[in-house]
Amino acid sequence: MCKECKGGFSLIEMLTVIAIMAILAAVIFPVMGTARKKARQTECISNLYQIGVAMKLFFNDEARYPEFIAGPVDESNLQPLEETTGQLAGRSIALYPEYIKSVSGLKCPLAQLNGEHINYKTAATGDDVVDDPMYDYLQGLGVSNSLRSATQHKLYKFSSYDYQVPPGLAPDATYNGEAHYSTTWLASDAASKDDPNYVRQLKWRCPPEDTVITWCSYHRDIDGTGTPQHGSKDLVLFLDGHVKLIDSRSMFTWTDGWKVPQGR
Repeated sequence: MCKECKGGFSLIEMLTVIAIMAILAAVIFPVMGTARKKARQTECISNLYQIGVAMKLFFNDEARYPEFIAGPVDESNLQPLEETTGQLAGRSIALYPEYIKSVSGLKCPLAQLNGEHINYKTAATGDDVVDDPMYDYLQGLGVSNSLRSATQHKLYKFSSYDYQVPPGLAPDATYNGEAHYSTTWLASDAASKDDPNYVRQLKWRCPPEDTVITWCSYHRDIDGTGTPQHGSKDLVLFLDGHVKLIDSRSMFTWTDGWKVPQGR
């Protein structure tokens, strides 16, 4: 067989193939990353929809809205705490486990990537719970008639719709995370729906349909300082059951009228 007929690839052919593969990878990998991001966002939206349905069921049974989504923790055994004394004695205080059966519906899928996932069926540890961020806030408002302001409970970290540490932020001596669910955000009282103090809060008997239930900040894009980038969106669940993408910067700076700033 002549030398000219020997099989194999030339250097130019190999380089051409490598170049084509590199181009394909550059096109496919970003698409795959976007698809994964979209899938996690879709799962989070599904969780929020389920919370919205559970909220309506809870209200139909209790004629009020729950104090928590997943509920506080009994520090003696790190198990869900039930209200045994006071005005709510013997009544449900959270959506889980009566109205939301699966613990997987209590967390954004990105919470697992941030190390905030534990097996609820096993004994929790002190690292799995956090002080309720709303306690000091409600104390500052002078609100003393709610379950959350009466005692500083601990919350499970995996309930990311009760509690979150958004991307770019880290717990420290003055900031241990954000409460994303509360029936009370303002100390204001109102005599009727026409009263200017009647704002969007779940503490009212019949709050407006555009009252915010909870929101998720894990999907936002941040810069090097932890500030949301322009165009970044948070997922927000409203009382009428719809989920809307809201500009992350407005959520980050706490300027909207349906909630008020918390200490950072």
